[in-house]
Amino acid sequence: MKSRQYDLINVHSSTENKDDKVKNEFYNEFKGMFDKLCKYHMKIILADFKTKVEQEDIFRPTIGKYNLNNESNDNGIRLISFATSKNLAVKSTIFQHKDIHKYTWTSHDTMRNQIDHILVDRHRHTSIIDVTTVRGVDCNSDHHLVKIRF
Repeated sequence: MKSRQYDLINVHSSTENKDDKVKNEFYNEFKGMFDKLCKYHMKIILADFKTKVEQEDIFRPTIGKYNLNNESNDNGIRLISFATSKNLAVKSTIFQHKDIHKYTWTSHDTMRNQIDHILVDRHRHTSIIDVTTVRGVDCNSDHHLVKIRF
């Protein structure tokens, strides 16, 4: 078996209600860091992007058709633009699961969303065979654990 090297990147972005200057600074810094990574390593981004990405055919193959949202927010458009520009696939939207296994965040008033995502190099994306949410794990957080299977 051939060995492979990975770059795992954990990201926590600004909320939707932050102004454009803050969001632009985040993505500029993120792009700069991403561009410094070895191009031969498999890149996996594990992130709380606070995004809603819609199920539009125009965004494929960057996103899949199994996400929870019917419309994208500003953070979602920024994520899709970043992923497209870096040839990444949003794997957390690729796999068909029940909605309860897609929610990554639950608010105190029980509103649920899929705002955490897994991105991977598009040319190596088949290495990830599943992404799902694990509910019930006590992480002392309003986010649910997101599990990746290779």
